[in-house]
Amino acid sequence: MIKNRAKKHAWENTVPGMDIYRELFQATSVKKMKHSPDGLILESISKNGEFTARAYNDGALHVFRKGEFYYVLERGVARLKAAAISGDGRRAATLSQQTFGVFRRVQLWDLEEKQRTGECFVEKDIINIHLSETGEWVIGERDGSYRIWNWENDKDPFELSGSLISNQHGKLTTHGNKVLFKNSENILEVFDLETREFSSIENLRKNARIADFLPNGELVVVGNNANKAILHSTRDGREMSLNSEEAAVTGIYCMKAQPFVGIATSNQKLCFYHTGTGQRTRILDTASGNKIIVGHRSKDVVACSGGGNQFETFNYFSFKTNAGRNAGMWYQNQMDHKFYGDVLDMDFNEANKVLVTIMSDGLIVYSHELYCKYHGSIQIITNINVDAYDFNGVLCSDEIRDNLRCNGAVI
Repeated sequence: MIKNRAKKHAWENTVPGMDIYRELFQATSVKKMKHSPDGLILESISKNGEFTARAYNDGALHVFRKGEFYYVLERGVARLKAAAISGDGRRAATLSQQTFGVFRRVQLWDLEEKQRTGECFVEKDIINIHLSETGEWVIGERDGSYRIWNWENDKDPFELSGSLISNQHGKLTTHGNKVLFKNSENILEVFDLETREFSSIENLRKNARIADFLPNGELVVVGNNANKAILHSTRDGREMSLNSEEAAVTGIYCMKAQPFVGIATSNQKLCFYHTGTGQRTRILDTASGNKIIVGHRSKDVVACSGGGNQFETFNYFSFKTNAGRNAGMWYQNQMDHKFYGDVLDMDFNEANKVLVTIMSDGLIVYSHELYCKYHGSIQIITNINVDAYDFNGVLCSDEIRDNLRCNGAVI
């Protein structure tokens, strides 16, 4: 006779085992590894020397026992190699640090709906990811070439060899669906991602290292002289050299709604100059660094980060003095929440009135667009294929349910 007895859950039918976590991480030290050819970044040895845990830069965590391979631990937190947010703040693309055979996972995100909308796999030699200004095109960067595909169709990518120009650390210069290409003669050309055609543009300096588009389509460039940004005046067309700091220019940001250009320098300052007169109008001392600079498309606010775990906003407040004159001040607002990953990219989403920041530990962070106050976050899932599982009927907390739903799960 077979009894109709419910099958015990795993936690109700325990078996003798060994607590590897206790052995490894109670009263042990962690050693950081440098320049390891296999990507090893951290190593921890148990107190009695029997177990060794090794963490790799693709997010894998392996356990060894007496020098022999013992177990692969499940990844707890996603690790991202790169991320990009479109210039309008509506879309994002993330590139996994973890590899799946010879591929990495690219995930596409609708930042307004807070929802993963798609994913694909690219070769693991892709080292960075970019989006066009409108988010219609995804650009996977290799060493010396690019894999480019349309947001709506990853089945028809094309290859582009050469060098695309950035306006700041790790962020390609885009204008609509156009990017800046440096040819074999170190001359800048405009490449249209949609038509795949090149067109000429006036080169203010040969061998431009950094460049950005002004709202009128002209360029601000930094050439061989790293201390000067060159542009034509938007008032009278004369050539102007910007940067009053005795430090190299590390980034350029052209404001969309106002006639100003932000110049980031290696002394951690961000200075704004009028694109018509060349006059410096403001000096901002960034507490979080200035490798990444983004600006709101319709409000006088910018956000900055040095690529670490901190970021901040500067918002401009205008008022009239007692004498009736117009005046204004920039207010600095640092993020009030602690994070453990590094900032990969950030931008403003106007529809939700938030600043969106993507961190290397897989968090998409939403904060107040002016005051940088923490609103909430999404934890990206990269180590499993969420679409392959049916989560209907799963009992879990509201936080886990929301994260699963944002990652595309049906629950």
